[in-house]
Amino acid sequence: MALLAALLYAGQASALQIVAGRHGAVTATATSFGVGAFLLIPWLPSGLAWAGGDLRAGISVLYIGAVTTAVGYLLFTYGIHHLGAPTAVTISLLDPAAAAVIAAAWLDQTLTPIRWFGLAVVLIGLAVMTRPRRPSVPAHW
Repeated sequence: MALLAALLYAGQASALQIVAGRHGAVTATATSFGVGAFLLIPWLPSGLAWAGGDLRAGISVLYIGAVTTAVGYLLFTYGIHHLGAPTAVTISLLDPAAAAVIAAAWLDQTLTPIRWFGLAVVLIGLAVMTRPRRPSVPAHW
């Protein structure tokens, strides 16, 4: 499942880079959200029943969708458009690590040794991925 998720994430980033390159970040984000909304139509009745029953729940769903998710994806697509998909996706890997550090600093959550290990793995992985590449030297026989 993890491999499938990684492949789908890479495919989405590549598709966003192509669409954003041709039509801009806003159009790419709107297209992505439109396709996603279309694919979620089968679950619409149960979603409307849940959100439509309570005004506060409906407003919360609209806020989460319109503000936090849409703006976040727009910024992500903007990054893909200007930095390229590999760089933007690599930078986005810092999200969970940053969330853990912010939760520890702001919410007084404890970072256990396994979480510190996870942070180290993410940072080492990013360092390896972003290091400058040495020019390849052709082999002479």
